[in-house]
Amino acid sequence: MITHMKRRIFLICLLMLSAILGCLWYGFNVEPQQLKLRRVTIESPYWTGEPILIGLMSDLHIGGPHIDPPKLDKIVGRMNVEQADIILLAGDYVNSHEPAADRSTAENDALNWGQAILGDLYAPLGVFAVLGNHDHLYGAQIVQANMEAQGINFIDNSSAVIDERLCLFGVADEYFGKPTDDGYYNCPANFPIVGLMHNPDSFFRIPSRTALMVAGHSHGGQINIPLIGRFVTSTKAGKPYAYGLNTVGDTPVFVTAGIGTSILAARFRSPPEIVLIELRALEPAQD
Repeated sequence: MITHMKRRIFLICLLMLSAILGCLWYGFNVEPQQLKLRRVTIESPYWTGEPILIGLMSDLHIGGPHIDPPKLDKIVGRMNVEQADIILLAGDYVNSHEPAADRSTAENDALNWGQAILGDLYAPLGVFAVLGNHDHLYGAQIVQANMEAQGINFIDNSSAVIDERLCLFGVADEYFGKPTDDGYYNCPANFPIVGLMHNPDSFFRIPSRTALMVAGHSHGGQINIPLIGRFVTSTKAGKPYAYGLNTVGDTPVFVTAGIGTSILAARFRSPPEIVLIELRALEPAQD
């Protein structure tokens, strides 16, 4: 009897160890290589006019273990196939924390090449971006200049009226970008307003009456453990704003899981993604 129980305990432990090792292998080698396309329809009380299709990408972490130029080419091509009206980039185009001056010429060249590939993104209303915390650590002016040379428009703490359809505003990075709400208040009062920021904590800087705000930074927790959840978000907002659709007041907000990895080169139940958001007016309630 005792021998039989020991055998059962041994088998249970062996199965648990196998499951843990399998999850680790999957998290480091399989999920980070994926690219999901997430489609979301958002009805906003502050959107007017015809629906608009927004492409959203964030946290590429170019130069990281899973993002090289050939893969970035595929990511850009995948987004372009979807024919979004406008494309928004929510920061962290550069991997790691070291400034450009501390990196090798080869590494800086590879990062520049990767940022140049983002210039192939196309949307009829334009491609707009804000910087993330890793971009500031690397060199904000370098990253912005490289991408602006490719036709990408940066709107940190500023705004742009686009095709008389909307006003798009940006918020600079919450940690390093001296964020303000200036962009929001520079939008004309009669335009529907959409906000782009890197960190979900920046949502709470902006008044309601915004049609939509989007962000990245959290990587969807990057590791999403059953029963525990997305316990590392690197935000004050925490788990409720770690991933997906939520609200701040009556403003819809969306946080993407992004594409690359940071610190730990793994993802688990938080796969890399690009997002297509169809933003439309809120339908009146039916009697």
